Amino acid sequence: MVNLSSSVTFKGTVNGLTIVMNEDDPFEKILSDIEKKITSAKKFFEEGNLAVRYRGRKLSDEEQRQILRLLLDKSGVMINSFSEEANLSKQDDSLKAAYGANGNSYEKTKIFCGTVRSGQEVRYDGNVVIVGDVNPGANVIAKGNIIVVGSLRGMVHAGSDGDPDAYIVAFRLRPMQLRIADIITRAPEEYEEKPETPEIAYVRDGQVYIGSYCFMPS
Repeated sequence: MVNLSSSVTFKGTVNGLTIVMNEDDPFEKILSDIEKKITSAKKFFEEGNLAVRYRGRKLSDEEQRQILRLLLDKSGVMINSFSEEANLSKQDDSLKAAYGANGNSYEKTKIFCGTVRSGQEVRYDGNVVIVGDVNPGANVIAKGNIIVVGSLRGMVHAGSDGDPDAYIVAFRLRPMQLRIADIITRAPEEYEEKPETPEIAYVRDGQVYIGSYCFMPS
């Protein structure tokens, strides 16, 4: 027997949208039903910015990236946060950073969905959010902040117009070269293989520091 019931429910909230997911359905059905809901629930996507929460099942980092990519591609709105309900996720931390959660904000943000591969370059005059990985040999340059919802192993330059207050956030920060304003560094030789929180690179007193995003000094 074919199950025709939807595996997801959209619920509008004061702060945005909550996606309720069936824990037992295959993830492919979850994605398909989310796309159908986006098409049939356009009223949720009339605003320019939207906070999205989900509940009902645990999602891996890759599953969260796929849902976020689908929302960005199909809804046409800016997703300014995406997290498990009542449990702030890595994506929520990272996306908040792109919009100035620590005092540095730019009006323009470019969102790139997918892996930035060797030989590719993403360049923008504001913030850049990569929903995917940045591979070795790839290059990301932004006048504002750079946020990678994935692993960063290529070359990155935030604050490319000389802004030392710009910063770089990634799930895993392992760049071939990292530059903020005119200060250049590399990832440390010793690092945690699978960090529990997003990592951030920022400038203090003329030096680049790399640490846990949740402990970034104000």
